[in-house]
Amino acid sequence: MQANDERFVEYFRNNYTKCNNSFDYFDSPQFQSTYSHAILMVSLPLNVFAGWCIYSKTPSHFRSAKWYLLNLHAWIIIVDVLISGLLNPFLFFLVLGGVTTGLLERVFGVPAAIQTLMAQIGFAGLGVSIIMIFENRHNLLVRGPLKIENWQIRIAFYSINALYGIAFAIPIYMNIPDQKWARLKMLELLPCPHSDYFTKDIFIVSTDPLFVTKTFLTLLIFYVIESFSFAFHSSFFLWSINNHMSYRTRQMQRKFFIDTCIQVAVPIFAIISPFFYVIYSIIYSYYNQMYNNIVIILLSFHGFSSTATLIIRSPAYRDYFCHVFFRRKYTKKNHVVESMSIGIDLGTTFSCVAHYRNGKVEVLENENGCRTTPSVIAVDEDGEWLIGQTAKDVVSNPTNCLFDVKRVIGRRYDDVLLQKDMPLWPFRLESDGADPYFVVESGSHRHRFTAVTASAHILASLKKNAERKLGFPVKNAVVTVPAYFNSTQRQATQEAAKLAGFNVLRILNEPTAAAIAYSLDGKRLSRRNILIYDFGGGTFDVAIVNINGPHITVKAKGGDAHLGGQDIDNIVMLKMLEKFKTEKKIDLKTNYRALKRLRKAAENAKITLSSSGGARIELECIHENIDFIMKINRKEFEGWIDNVLLSTMIHVERAIREAGLQKSQIDEIVLVGGSTRIPRLKTIIRSSFPESTKICESIHPDEAVAHGAAITAAILSGVEDVQDMRMNDIIPMSIGIQCNRDYMSVLIKKGTCFPCFKKKIFVNSEDYQTKIDIDVYEGERVLCSNNRHLGNITMDIEPMRRGESVVEICMEVDHNGILQATAIDKKSNKAITTTILYDHCTFTKEEIDEMTKHTEEDRMFDERFRKRYKQLQSSEDLAYDYKHRLEKITASIDKEKYTKLMDMITDEIRWLADFPNVSCDEYQSRRHTLRRKVLPTLLLNLSF
Repeated sequence: MQANDERFVEYFRNNYTKCNNSFDYFDSPQFQSTYSHAILMVSLPLNVFAGWCIYSKTPSHFRSAKWYLLNLHAWIIIVDVLISGLLNPFLFFLVLGGVTTGLLERVFGVPAAIQTLMAQIGFAGLGVSIIMIFENRHNLLVRGPLKIENWQIRIAFYSINALYGIAFAIPIYMNIPDQKWARLKMLELLPCPHSDYFTKDIFIVSTDPLFVTKTFLTLLIFYVIESFSFAFHSSFFLWSINNHMSYRTRQMQRKFFIDTCIQVAVPIFAIISPFFYVIYSIIYSYYNQMYNNIVIILLSFHGFSSTATLIIRSPAYRDYFCHVFFRRKYTKKNHVVESMSIGIDLGTTFSCVAHYRNGKVEVLENENGCRTTPSVIAVDEDGEWLIGQTAKDVVSNPTNCLFDVKRVIGRRYDDVLLQKDMPLWPFRLESDGADPYFVVESGSHRHRFTAVTASAHILASLKKNAERKLGFPVKNAVVTVPAYFNSTQRQATQEAAKLAGFNVLRILNEPTAAAIAYSLDGKRLSRRNILIYDFGGGTFDVAIVNINGPHITVKAKGGDAHLGGQDIDNIVMLKMLEKFKTEKKIDLKTNYRALKRLRKAAENAKITLSSSGGARIELECIHENIDFIMKINRKEFEGWIDNVLLSTMIHVERAIREAGLQKSQIDEIVLVGGSTRIPRLKTIIRSSFPESTKICESIHPDEAVAHGAAITAAILSGVEDVQDMRMNDIIPMSIGIQCNRDYMSVLIKKGTCFPCFKKKIFVNSEDYQTKIDIDVYEGERVLCSNNRHLGNITMDIEPMRRGESVVEICMEVDHNGILQATAIDKKSNKAITTTILYDHCTFTKEEIDEMTKHTEEDRMFDERFRKRYKQLQSSEDLAYDYKHRLEKITASIDKEKYTKLMDMITDEIRWLADFPNVSCDEYQSRRHTLRRKVLPTLLLNLSF
């Protein structure tokens, strides 16, 4: 038997050598080296680019050392699995396909190098297929940092990493002495008597059935191990990236730090071990076989060991692992999450709480059985806090009943809109510096507290009701705010929620929440453009949203943070006050008890007129023993409020225009907020859009925002069946820095999805500045004076020449829409960070019109200014550069000539300051003249 095999081997060697003569170049080390390095040069930049995408899309506040370690681990996994995974299947194809190899080579003339490459690509394709099956079946898509949304891009992504792995694998194979390709004497581990054949530089073809069977079974085991190892590691890669993008990284890093260290160390050792094998085989040749066995074990089983470590130590990954490979739901995890997360619509007039459970949203009723709770707080005579309907019913002392807290939170006492509302409120506001304080009296005690404290009491009451309804503690919450709340108002709302005992998962825009609630309907899977019209109690928001299945993208948004149903109530109440004053000659504006009753009657009249043609108001003893009776018909009511309703359409049309759409391209309008029940409003909206645009009637206007908040809470908490939903909100206006000559340098462009992080380098514009004033503006014009000032940072710097003091400006809008600006002095590494008052809500209609109006004349002016500014900057840079270089060679040139040239440069700098608006040609001409007169002297004295 052995003699026959030897003759067969000799026969094959002769044929192999004879057949391979024509392919010497392809099997030569020169070709193999060139080919492998070419792959390396192509794949490495592509992989670096993929890593940069992850880095650039990651906000700076969680780029810690552990974050880098986790990402390093992710990329090592890709390389490691491809190398270890390709190694055994390559030999699987090589040995078990011995007959096929001989036929390919002898009949079709395919060289061994090409066959090896085919085997490697074949396995890489198999690994990709395994992962794609799991992705498509279980919806595990990496849509975060690389925006992978379709199968073509996903294949491209995995192909890049496959090339990277091959590029690393081929040089390893080629640098093993006396071994052709990837032998590593691996086949000596096979349980057969023919292992000595495997050390020869030929392909083995055996006719021994027992040998073939043992070889097949052994390599099949390796093949299965590596295939599943590839899948396990890829599942961890997807899981880690998804968790990064859901902003739970800090919590994860604490949990997986030890596991990450283990998993990084083992693959690195497994990857570099073949290189050490070369040195080891020279120094310790006696232990070659034992060391080789260790390498093989590491390469084959480290995938299982590291995955097992993570499964044992991390319940979160264990649930995810079971979900991926066994379709098991996160039963334990979901139970914990669902017991902790709720969504809260903290409204101006009413608040609503919802909870996502068992695949649907459940609105939680309060202790009175109502699905909404009045956003009212009061203090009774005993000093006890009353919340909701109980507080709203307090009549004995109206000055102790506080409402419209949302219109006060985050504002200064001298705010124009706050001063406008104060005469209509029965409660008192006092100033302590810049902040307003509510003042209530109970008995002999006088209480002063902020809007944050008042909101915290309301939120604490909502939390208590939710826990009573659900039967377990509630910790996590998503709280909604109007889209045009500024950073201060958002931070104040977040602080109130923390005081109430919540862990705030997200501060969510109300129209975005409504869009999420709309998109949850499984019937709406096609791409649609939706207009969210949110007319609440105290605010008005509009948003243009593109919904494509679970993907939600905000295209444009607008609104007025001081326009809502309360303004309609105030209009009706003022008409009632006017009527009473006309008839009875009595002014009730100082009678707070009467004002409270009139306000409530106005609200009831609005509700009645929304469903019937008239309303009758009867108030007994409104003032002393005088009754008040008034009849209002719907036509009269609509005449009073028509201007308010029409003003909302201005914001609607502007939002459609900014989204780059026509009204005919709006597929559906979603009405949110109790005031959208007014028939006249629906008539105005219907008449403003074509018949093809539908008005959605299936979303409850009072509960839609809470629905969206509850779904978002479920997403952020990891509930399985909503994890495929993705939402992208946008920055409504460009944000930038004022440079010299009033030029606005944009850092964050309009329409950028947030969270986002942008940075830019600036230098001192004058010699020996001692401080830099950084003014932040918002708008679309090239001149800052035509835009809106948001805030500023002042930084002291070391006096240096122009252009030598470098300051890096970083701007970050977090997932709550809060803008932070940081200035970093690159020389001293001193940093100043401040929260910018990202304030849209105080824009007047005229300011918004002026900032967003882009006539052809404006565009031409901005374009001319940009070109002229660049020419001016070039001229200034050249003049200052020559000035500094001339100062360095003072001792090398004639004093008279130095004075003449320095005067010429100084005059040029002065002229540039005095004439900033000349033509671009004039700037270019003067630069040419300056170069012609100064540059020869600098060159002669070797200043460069």
